[in-house]
Amino acid sequence: MSLKNLAALTVVIQLTALASICDAAENVYVPSDAASREILEQTSKERTLRLGGLDLFPRASGTVVYDDNILITHDNEEDDVIWSLEPGLAITAGDVGAYLPGSVTLQQLRSLLYFSLVDNMDKPRRFAGLDYAPEFNFYTHNSHLNNVGHTARFTGGYALSRLALGLDADYVRETAKNNYVGDLLETSRVDASVRARYDFNNLTWLDNQLRFYWFDYDDSEYQGYQELEYQAALNRTLADRLSLGAGLGFGLVFPEATADQIYEQLLVNATYRLTGKLFLKTTLGVEFRQYDSDESDSVNPVLSLAALYQPRSTTTVTLEAHRRDEPSPYGGYNQILLGASLSLRQNIHRHLFVTLAGGYDNVDYRDTGAAAYGDREDDYFNTRLAFEYEFNRHLLGTLFYGWRQSDSSMEDISYNNNLVGAQVLWKF
Repeated sequence: MSLKNLAALTVVIQLTALASICDAAENVYVPSDAASREILEQTSKERTLRLGGLDLFPRASGTVVYDDNILITHDNEEDDVIWSLEPGLAITAGDVGAYLPGSVTLQQLRSLLYFSLVDNMDKPRRFAGLDYAPEFNFYTHNSHLNNVGHTARFTGGYALSRLALGLDADYVRETAKNNYVGDLLETSRVDASVRARYDFNNLTWLDNQLRFYWFDYDDSEYQGYQELEYQAALNRTLADRLSLGAGLGFGLVFPEATADQIYEQLLVNATYRLTGKLFLKTTLGVEFRQYDSDESDSVNPVLSLAALYQPRSTTTVTLEAHRRDEPSPYGGYNQILLGASLSLRQNIHRHLFVTLAGGYDNVDYRDTGAAAYGDREDDYFNTRLAFEYEFNRHLLGTLFYGWRQSDSSMEDISYNNNLVGAQVLWKF
């Protein structure tokens, strides 16, 4: 598990805890709406750094990890102690403080447009956010591997009476372990999307998304790719808790070293919400993919699932499943990922939490023309155990253990990896 993944998982855990608190609060008596909003606005002003109408949310984390296989090699594993420092700053504009009191993240801002414009006239309707975080990584015995990563994210939203528009863009440059190659590699990626939602009424709406994705290996030995995708879905609320939708998807894929690809998708989706207990969203469908080579066209399933279950306020269970088809770093192949992850988070004391998470991915390789290798299939396993202590609303400490394993039909790609570490996160 890379240091970037560990940091990302910590953020996800914080967001899950916040969602749990919000869900539980919905079942508690509160003052009138006007009084509640005044309290939130006062609280927000007390907890926010403001500069020229902008809200600033600084943060910083420090991590130390013992890694017994820093290059995830099959033979001659090297171990080391790695030190990481990641300062960060989120800047937001718009009237969001009254609805997102305390520290605000871009993930929270991006969720603001996923609601009915007809039913929720009081939600923020114009906002923007920018987040930047460099990451400095230092190896105790392998200083030649020292590196600096960069993560920059932007989000913006603008809503009219029935139409909501959103723009999201992420840039990440990092040095991280790559399962498919079995090495530590420097990569860059851009993920940008334009979203639009139009509410015909309080029961029916249309979702649109245009997404651009670019992935690049600094090492020219491996191929990156670009992808342009459009999806549209017409959705209908059938009950207070259930909504269904159907739509289409189209995509263009441009690998650097192999044949271009085109795909079309037929999709259905379902969302189920049980306030304070369960959230479930899934997308299923079929994909038709064509290759600009002698390779035959393919028909593939589409799968995406995310679920959050909170049987009580102190326990949160999350489940994720996926199937993805994307170009392999080795020219002439697509890698097909089919996998799932499960996480259990438990509040065992007032400020102490324990999280146990695990995941599995099967990766199959499809020949897309001019393949240089024989048949290959990989199985990836990972687990993580973490103990977190919230000293106060600003400071969080974490102790964790992580294990990951690759079983590949290419023996020199297989590996075992153990990590033990600690992290301290401060946020304003």
